[in-house]
Amino acid sequence: MNGVLGGVGSPLVSVVINAQNSEAFIGQSVESLQSQTFCNWEAIVWDNSPTDNTRKLIEAFGDDRLRYFHASAKVPLYLSRVNAIAQAKGDYVAFLDADDLWMSDKLEVQVGEFSSAHVVMSCTDYLMTRPLKDANLSLTGAKKIRTYKKNQTSISGLLLDYRVGMSTLMIRTDVLRKFIEPEPPPYSHLEDLDMVSRCMLAGSLAPVNRFLTIYRRHGANHSRQYTGQKQEWDHWLRNMGNLGLSLSEQRAIESFASNYMRFIEALDLLAKNQKIEAVQLWRKMPFSFRKLKLIIATLIPGAVLRRLLP
Repeated sequence: MNGVLGGVGSPLVSVVINAQNSEAFIGQSVESLQSQTFCNWEAIVWDNSPTDNTRKLIEAFGDDRLRYFHASAKVPLYLSRVNAIAQAKGDYVAFLDADDLWMSDKLEVQVGEFSSAHVVMSCTDYLMTRPLKDANLSLTGAKKIRTYKKNQTSISGLLLDYRVGMSTLMIRTDVLRKFIEPEPPPYSHLEDLDMVSRCMLAGSLAPVNRFLTIYRRHGANHSRQYTGQKQEWDHWLRNMGNLGLSLSEQRAIESFASNYMRFIEALDLLAKNQKIEAVQLWRKMPFSFRKLKLIIATLIPGAVLRRLLP
């Protein structure tokens, strides 16, 4: 692993940008960072065993605040994030995935949420674009994803209706280093949920009810891999006791996770046009907005449904 473009003094915020063959999008992501009204930041660009020109793109910016690291061996996304966090010099760590964007006042607004010592994390509302065919950004038809309306103070309250977008997240650096394992589970889908859950042991999460982040959806997004999500949920639930939750919290989360896993498995079946199997799954779920979505999706012709699924 090699780090270049150093020389940052004492930044308040360390921005972690995890990349892997991200040259099509990362330039625009970095530009959205450079346009921030809050300027006391550094960026840790952690390139996970790349074979493209990401390094040259970063070097071309000529910005000493951009610190590029090349990982010679590919590792799971969670470990890649932890490796990047280890390089952070700031009091806070913010996450900006290499294909996402920030509004210009995102950092300025979010830093202000930490005036209370009890607040250890903050997240924002975000916009999710339509699937991308190239790097051209269009917000036409973008989906509005809202985070929590009020501060979250418990892990069970946080997870029962999980509303944290990774690129919206900012966390105190000392909390991350205290609660995140140096060798985390090999997650690529639930790394954010596991990270946020562990950090909740130190305090509360403050939401920002403004759309300050743009999530660019495309075919390579990890969140679209339903089978992988289910496997990681199974593993996370088996290890949930390590978080020190009360029995009532554990049972509430297990119930939520059981229905959520049915939901993502049913989506996977619908994407494969296996509607009978999907119906058998969602019939076991209590009525909820997710179940209603599955019922409606079951009635949509398969060719149309595959274009609409997230």
